[in-house]
Amino acid sequence: MESIQATGKRSFGRGAVIGDKTLIDALIPCAASWTARFGNEADFIDAFRKGAAAAVEGAKQTETFVARMGRAGAVGERSIGYPDAGAHALGVIFTDIYNALESNN
Repeated sequence: MESIQATGKRSFGRGAVIGDKTLIDALIPCAASWTARFGNEADFIDAFRKGAAAAVEGAKQTETFVARMGRAGAVGERSIGYPDAGAHALGVIFTDIYNALESNN
């Protein structure tokens, strides 16, 4: 997480935080979910499922945010009503990884 935010800081003068309408809005809840569960649950696949769900929910929440960074930052308030593309993509990717893990279990 810190390295991703550091990259944003180099590019935009500060690292993205939750609410900036970036992939961070999906990644931080996902990572927090995994961190909380991997040490406490014996079932890796269930922990991954919950992390993927957190990423999807984080991405959905970006629909209500005004984009402040990245390419969408240029459209400002016109971005309301649309999810951040990067956050949405992470939700899809993590959900597909979970589905692959589940089907191979």
